[in-house]
Amino acid sequence: MGTATEVTNSPEMTEAQNQAKKDVGAREEAAPAYVPATAEEHNSVLTGEDGELIDYKTLTWWQGGIVLIAETVSLGILSLPSVLATVGLVPGIVLILVMSFLSTYSGLVLAEFRNEYPFVQNFGDAVEVIGKSIGMGAVFQEVFGWAQVIFQVFVMGSHLLTWTICLNTLTNSSTCTIVWAVVGLAVFAVLNFPRTLKYTSYMSMASCLSITLAVLMTLGDVAVSRPIGSGSIEVARQLGFTGAFLAVTNIAIAFSSHSCFFSVIGEFKKPEDWPKALALLQIADTTLYLLAAIVIYVFVGPDVPSPALSAAGSKTMRKAIWGIAIPTIVIAGVIYGHVAAKYIFSRLFRNTKHMIRRTKLSGIAWIGIVVGIWALSMVIAESIPVFNSLLGLICALFASWFSYGLPGIFWLWMHYGNWFKDGKQTCKFVANVILFLTGFLICVLGLWASIESIANEKGTKPWTTPPKRWVIAGKYGASPSGDQRHLSSHLTKTNLRDENHKTSKDKSAGPVSNSSTDEVWLIQFADSVLFPEGGGQPSDYGSITPLSSTDATAIPIQFVERVGLRCVYHSPKPLDPGEKVRQEVDFQRRWDHMQQHTGQHLLSAVMNTHDNLNTLGWGMGKTGAMNYVDIPRKPSDAELQAIQARCNEIIRASFPITVETPEDAKVHKMPEDYDQSKGVVRVIRIGDIDRNTCCGTHLSQTSHISLILVHHGEPVHGKNYRLYFSVGDRAINLATASLGAMSSLSKLLSCKNTSEEIVQTVKTVQSSAADLKKREKKLLADIAEFEADAAKIKLQSTKSVWVHRADGNADFVKWVTVNVKDAVMTCGGVVVLATGDDGNSGQISVLGEKSAVAALVPKIKDVVMGVKGGGGGEKWQGKVTAWEKGNLKALKELVEGFRI
Repeated sequence: MGTATEVTNSPEMTEAQNQAKKDVGAREEAAPAYVPATAEEHNSVLTGEDGELIDYKTLTWWQGGIVLIAETVSLGILSLPSVLATVGLVPGIVLILVMSFLSTYSGLVLAEFRNEYPFVQNFGDAVEVIGKSIGMGAVFQEVFGWAQVIFQVFVMGSHLLTWTICLNTLTNSSTCTIVWAVVGLAVFAVLNFPRTLKYTSYMSMASCLSITLAVLMTLGDVAVSRPIGSGSIEVARQLGFTGAFLAVTNIAIAFSSHSCFFSVIGEFKKPEDWPKALALLQIADTTLYLLAAIVIYVFVGPDVPSPALSAAGSKTMRKAIWGIAIPTIVIAGVIYGHVAAKYIFSRLFRNTKHMIRRTKLSGIAWIGIVVGIWALSMVIAESIPVFNSLLGLICALFASWFSYGLPGIFWLWMHYGNWFKDGKQTCKFVANVILFLTGFLICVLGLWASIESIANEKGTKPWTTPPKRWVIAGKYGASPSGDQRHLSSHLTKTNLRDENHKTSKDKSAGPVSNSSTDEVWLIQFADSVLFPEGGGQPSDYGSITPLSSTDATAIPIQFVERVGLRCVYHSPKPLDPGEKVRQEVDFQRRWDHMQQHTGQHLLSAVMNTHDNLNTLGWGMGKTGAMNYVDIPRKPSDAELQAIQARCNEIIRASFPITVETPEDAKVHKMPEDYDQSKGVVRVIRIGDIDRNTCCGTHLSQTSHISLILVHHGEPVHGKNYRLYFSVGDRAINLATASLGAMSSLSKLLSCKNTSEEIVQTVKTVQSSAADLKKREKKLLADIAEFEADAAKIKLQSTKSVWVHRADGNADFVKWVTVNVKDAVMTCGGVVVLATGDDGNSGQISVLGEKSAVAALVPKIKDVVMGVKGGGGGEKWQGKVTAWEKGNLKALKELVEGFRI
């Protein structure tokens, strides 16, 4: 097969090959992986003929542009509105335009490099050209070629994961996620079976149309009906370096499709048309990015979700938008799959007829490679608990270099020696240095952020099939005020808790247990009055009392867990399914939780009216303890006074607090395991002051909050600030306890019970204590001098001297050492100093003639087994964690009996 067609290298290709070899100083047999050695190999990936030969040159410039748009404008656009919410409107727009320019220029540089070396088909080939100049060509080919494949496989996994989420959302079924992943694997793989991008370019048209329609539908929906959580926009925001840089990274990644550029150029009929395709891509993606980011952020506000397609109001509209976006999710993944498969195929069959002809082996191998890499991407996505954070790490590690860093290096390498020959060249030099630095910074800081995220992330178990979910009716799902105290219900399910089933309660107090057994039973009811842990609020306490049993003893419940939409009671005793019970809540604990939680809503709403005091997170203190909110900066004393005064003013005004479950509530506010098709999103409204999604329990009016006290604060997490506060009865109890402590302190200090008097007296005591410390130090120095003099006298009659002081410290050891050193060296003896006493820590210092120190230290270690220290020559020092009984006596006998 295939003997009828004869081809020869074009003069241009021969010249390019010779130039490449000349530039890198390589022998012909050491040429890059894709430099054709024969005419037939030349046609393997660079030209095409009719008949049995595969035509790889199938794309016009507009088809290539469509492929690039489908590859680029897929998942990247979904995060940009939230970037504007992070940095502000104007900085966000500027960043998008700057990164658009940089990514456009880097695309032109890649084309320039390939025009210089037309045999380049991927980054492995490209970096090999540079590597040959330092004898590292083969190494660079392997490292960067397979790095490109690894990156693309992870991106494929991301698209497959998005596919499963999309299908679960659209179908509302309980079908296992793994089933959807297998279906997706089949769909993606089949679409990757064609060996060229010709057919993919037609599918890419559908992809471009789908993402455009999805974005336009989202824009129209948020413009007509502002979703829950919408609020004022910020033109600019003050951010720390990390937050600002992560925003830059998200935008940079949205433009970073360059890992496929070499392969796409390689399938152009006219590679010189590349600038047209690149212009089509950059005009399209920049326009869509700006439209989506600006309009969605302006109409939704700072609570804009990521992905942005979830910003639409109603569930029906969100489903319609996600349904329309399916081609984008699929086709972009297919393009990455094609490039990855093509690299592997080329590495397996280069220099063979299978590269250019449709042989049986090449067909089977291509299909096997495609199925294999898609199966691998599915395994990675489903098996790694922290896949999303790991994907971020992979993007930071590879996309930063493929899209920005390496293009800058390519230009600098191609034009080495001519960087400053004229003004235009100098400008290009600066631009490419900026490209390199951009890639370097995105890589380094992106790796840091991703590694920190992986370290802090709580991974879920891999290969899990979501269990069937039960809707929680009653007060957990819809209570406006959380004031119901008891409920009659029947049991639907009970299981013995597996010992591997861990909850947040196990980390602190451990599981609930009774005196006879440590077994914990997981019980579900048709309805629940006890609120499970969630929304920043601890679990309710209460009891369940069987109504149909002869034993009507109340069973204590001290932990209720939310699992999806199931409310699971942790009980020390089992009950039979169908049994009726009376549930009763510990209302004093519930009331305290409602006061703290509602108070936090109000405090955050008031702080949000001040510049850069938005709440980053909060925590409810254990019963009786202070709560906290984390904010971006430390507020001034005047701001704190104004915030506290405004909160208590609103409390006194007795504004109504209502709970709504609107259709247009944002589903992205739900936890990941929350069934969006069956559950509801609860929106808490405090008059016209605040409106926010929350699943906790709340009071019915602000007057029930009673009081908000803002306490002290402290820096946390770098530049952030943690502000402590308390609410209602808890605030009163804390204030009462503080006054009691002041009264007790005033009695101890023998002063008046006023804060000013106590502070002044404490300062006086501190001053006296400081004076006493100085005197103590002076006295210890005198004692050290005395001990040193005594040791000098002993050295006149014996060569080995023991000095011990139970209350000695490091200064004491130092002072004795300084005073006795000359005498020890003069007589050639040794002095051993020790501090501390039995049961306490202490020090050992050995000072003397080198041979004496070397001989004595091992003996000391034999006596004092726990001593740890070091040194050499004339001095050795050690530390004893705790002197054992008899150690000091034995050590004294050892030293005094030691002979030099």
